[in-house]
Amino acid sequence: MISFQKSKTAWGQLYKDYVTAPKNPLRGFETIALSKPVQRDQVKMAVNFYSGAAPTGASFEVRMELDGQVYAKRYSLSATQGNRGQDAVSVLTTGSTSKYTMRIDPRTIASP
Repeated sequence: MISFQKSKTAWGQLYKDYVTAPKNPLRGFETIALSKPVQRDQVKMAVNFYSGAAPTGASFEVRMELDGQVYAKRYSLSATQGNRGQDAVSVLTTGSTSKYTMRIDPRTIASP
């Protein structure tokens, strides 16, 4: 699993991990680059609202590049504050639901 706790593995690397949101939201991407080819249906992906406050919930965009084409999809979490990742592993491994963490099926982002 690649995360801020383990930013580099044999599968890839997390290149950015923001502790606070950048002032320019266009530069606010956290980037994970995979170093080995993978099938989309084998990738498990989750996003956690780790810390901070968002009075109306947190929204974010996930982008994927496949074969030189970039695909994007917007999501939102209903949590108004972060939970420091307390349920992230559980959501990722079991598929349980949470207002803090969302498991994302990469096949719903990119449909070449």
